Amino acid sequence: MRWKSTLVLLVLTVGLGAYVSLVELRRPTADQQRARARHLVRVSPETVTRLEVTFPQAALVLERHGAWRLVSPVQARADGSLIDRILNQLDPFSAERLLEPAPDRPLALTDFGLEPPKAALGVTSDSGTVSLLFGEKTAVGTASGLIR
Repeated sequence: MRWKSTLVLLVLTVGLGAYVSLVELRRPTADQQRARARHLVRVSPETVTRLEVTFPQAALVLERHGAWRLVSPVQARADGSLIDRILNQLDPFSAERLLEPAPDRPLALTDFGLEPPKAALGVTSDSGTVSLLFGEKTAVGTASGLIR
């Protein structure tokens, strides 16, 4: 074999090896793709700058300016370790089960106590604001529709 042919084959082999190691081996598996599809919220705790907790009776606003501070309804220092534990629960915040609408009846917010919500959590980070609504304790459904 000539040296030019050997060099071309060597370059092709190195290129193929680089492609496999950089692209194919780093591609998520089917299980990883299914798990990522269930992620509802993915917010890095370090990037969060504001939290808004809203209940029907009251609302709290917390902001991070070096340390966490309660800014509404009163000005006070907040427990940073507690807030960090809450934020770590949101990275990632995944669904255990996804509800599918029945063919004859779509899913409605009122069926889950979300119209109006029992509570809401607004998380503001560098990438934007995410809102979570909290309804009744459980949302139980059947194949024929939601149980009331």
